[in-house]
Amino acid sequence: MTPHSIGRRKVASTPVELTGLGFGASVIGNLYKVTPAHDAQAALEAAWEAGIRYFDTAPHYGLGLSERRLGAALAGRPRDTYVVSSKVGRLLVPNEHPRGTDTEGFVVRDDLRRQWDFSRNGVLRSIEDTLERTGLDRLDIVYLHDPDDHFNQAAKEAMPALAELRDQGVIGAIGAGMNQSAMLARFLRETAADVVMLAGRYTLLDQSALDDVLPAAEELGKSVVAVGVFNSGLLSRDHPTEGMKYDYQQAPPKLLDRARAIADVCAAHGTTLPAAAIAFPLHSPQYHQRHPRYAKSAAGRTERRTPPPVRPRRALGRSPRPGTHQVGRARGARSRKERAVSLTDKAIVQIRELIRSGALPPGSKLPPEPELAAQLGLSRNLAREAVKALAVARVLEVRRGDGTYVTSLQPSLLLEGLGGAVELLQGDSAALQDLIEVRRLLEPVATALAATRISDAQLAEVEQHLNAMREAQDDVERLNAHDAAFHRAVIAATGNETLLTLLEGISGRTLRARIWRGLVDTQTSGRTLAEHEAIFRALSVRDASLSQAAALLHVNNTELWLKDHLRSGEALPWGVTTRP
Repeated sequence: MTPHSIGRRKVASTPVELTGLGFGASVIGNLYKVTPAHDAQAALEAAWEAGIRYFDTAPHYGLGLSERRLGAALAGRPRDTYVVSSKVGRLLVPNEHPRGTDTEGFVVRDDLRRQWDFSRNGVLRSIEDTLERTGLDRLDIVYLHDPDDHFNQAAKEAMPALAELRDQGVIGAIGAGMNQSAMLARFLRETAADVVMLAGRYTLLDQSALDDVLPAAEELGKSVVAVGVFNSGLLSRDHPTEGMKYDYQQAPPKLLDRARAIADVCAAHGTTLPAAAIAFPLHSPQYHQRHPRYAKSAAGRTERRTPPPVRPRRALGRSPRPGTHQVGRARGARSRKERAVSLTDKAIVQIRELIRSGALPPGSKLPPEPELAAQLGLSRNLAREAVKALAVARVLEVRRGDGTYVTSLQPSLLLEGLGGAVELLQGDSAALQDLIEVRRLLEPVATALAATRISDAQLAEVEQHLNAMREAQDDVERLNAHDAAFHRAVIAATGNETLLTLLEGISGRTLRARIWRGLVDTQTSGRTLAEHEAIFRALSVRDASLSQAAALLHVNNTELWLKDHLRSGEALPWGVTTRP
């Protein structure tokens, strides 16, 4: 078999051409188990004999072992006859505290350790180190490797450094490689990337890339290299068995059953599950039927596979027959954006229902992402977006390295985000007046309730902050701090945490500071201090009606002062913009 018999595809807008199948060299870096040197060499020779001329590696794979073995296997072959890609973002540095074996999935000594670095200098050093380990004179493609938690630095420092090298002709194409599709779409849209390496998100089991990165590539005329088509092994055997991995973890039962069902469909059509998995990204009609232009514009989509037992010759011997695409997800005629939003909303509703029903009580841990996605019947990408949305809403808490948990679901916690939203509204005069109006409706009633419940100790705390305000009449920062503490102590006396959180969110520190600055500048702060004294006196005698009236007068005067200044058109001390 020759490179021409398995086809070539060009990375869009670059001189780089890739064979239709590529060799992913993570396994020869001793991924999960030791791969003897002679087996690694035999796998690379088999790939060459099968016509494969695209080889992908990374410093991460076996702490440099994959790069060294790949370089040794390619030594002596004409350099212009093959393409090599590697990655940047993880520098290999001496390990000051070795334990004997690597802890990130590779069975190698841990004399070195990985250090995240997406700086310009980090990129240049990483490329230089890779060239030294491989013995090559150049790299044809360089990807940013797993920049999930480093997007800003990767996009603003690493990608421009790669673009400079590409424009100088040092490397042929640049991009990013990840196990998620949403951020890869951002790299295509927002950076100089030519190509992205999409791992496991356009396979027989997961087509979430249809929601973002594939449309982005089509729209921009950029390229996608589809890798991880076996989803870490679950699709690599004719008949999947228990214990096989899916996305680097043991496959959950539902996904195992689904893979077995797909294998049965393949057998019924005279092919195998691994053959269908390899052919799917190259020949699946599912995307082409919806987007006919994609077949022309995204010519760079290539396939990477692992070494034997699935040999390229065997996998390509039988292509999936018409009809095997029926195992893919059915899709409606709505726009991609509408569908993605609605499916994310569906995932959010489903997770909330699990919480409401008690299946996921407060403090419980969510299933691993692959299992959760299978349980929801959605892609991992959509499940991940739903988790992010619920984390922002304080319903879920993502603990790095430990998993995702349901929070305590206390009202005070769920309302914490209100303060941040209010801060965003305070540059708008109309919104500012609305906030003061809401405060006028709530705070006087809450103060009346406090008068019936406040203890001597709580009253003493209120007085303490009032005295501090008297002593800080010309210091806006101190006034603001003790004013906020004064009102917090009053509302805390109600014993209602929800009410306290709600009012603190509506009248937060920034809003109070701006109003106090205006009062000090106009020499009217004395009147406002007197209003606080009236509130304290009413609380001291536990008179609910008097406390409510004093609080209403205070908030009402603040509202009138603010409206007068907005109507006068005077330059306000905090830069509020007025709506027409």
